[in-house]
Amino acid sequence: MRHRAVKGADAPFRIAMAECYRNLTEHMPDDGMQVLMFTHKSTDVWEDLALIMWSAGLQVKQVWSVATETPGAGIRTGNYVQATYNMELRKRTGDQVGFVDFITPQVKRRVTEVITRESQVDTGLPRCGYTDTDYLLAAQAVAAEVVTGYARIDGVDLDAELRTPNRERGRSALRTLTDNAKRTATDFLVPPAMDRAIDRAHVGDVYQFWRQFAPEEKFLLKGLEAEAEGVFKLGTFQDLGRAYGVDYEDLLGPTRANNTRTALPEELPRPDALRFDEVPAAQRTVWRHSPLRHLYHALRLLAEGADPERAVKHLVNATDF
Repeated sequence: MRHRAVKGADAPFRIAMAECYRNLTEHMPDDGMQVLMFTHKSTDVWEDLALIMWSAGLQVKQVWSVATETPGAGIRTGNYVQATYNMELRKRTGDQVGFVDFITPQVKRRVTEVITRESQVDTGLPRCGYTDTDYLLAAQAVAAEVVTGYARIDGVDLDAELRTPNRERGRSALRTLTDNAKRTATDFLVPPAMDRAIDRAHVGDVYQFWRQFAPEEKFLLKGLEAEAEGVFKLGTFQDLGRAYGVDYEDLLGPTRANNTRTALPEELPRPDALRFDEVPAAQRTVWRHSPLRHLYHALRLLAEGADPERAVKHLVNATDF
């Protein structure tokens, strides 16, 4: 049957897959179940899968992953697959119409409920507790579950979403809902060391403080936390990058399976030579002008043998410390 397999990419692939799953849905009982197993590195894979299943009349009910980034034997080398995801699907039997303005807080509320429950269960379970990847996977699954529970969403042309090439799709409502779910999840992922430091400094709510960081800052800090815990799986850093919506390749050093880490200060390009008061107010929170970016550069100066006063002077000039 290999010659009949769905091949290709972009819109033609989505259309063909939606047709296949629509046919499967029509031939399954109302109380039936399908399990979709997939492996992909694309940042947009969740959106496309939710779109295909939604169009086929299926609702996502559960998602879990099986880690496959394990040391290979023999000649097995390279960046082999990091994880295989399994998606449980049920037939959508209702004809409910949703509205984006209503669904957005619903997704946020469900993500908050699921992650709060997971974090409470996680307490006292150091060997079998949840990881950041589990929280992010839960957020994406919840977003897919909520969206695919509606037969239609006002303002979303499902057929157009399927058929429009990626370069022309722009910022779809489905993508916005998924991104909101991931951002809600990342609000819970404060590094423990930072949590303790903020608590000692009495600067207010730790989650509110964490939300002020640029996505790239969060990625690097969470990446360093993972490295400190002995985690060097490429899949972990890919999941973080997708969650924070950053081009994480530029923030990584080597990217080999089971041997991945964040970039060292000397591996990042030099930041703009601007004083803090020269940076437009609207740009001061972006990565290239952020405090962490300049802290990395100060560490680079020290590694290159600069006098400590020079590194401190750079921070005084480039940040509002």
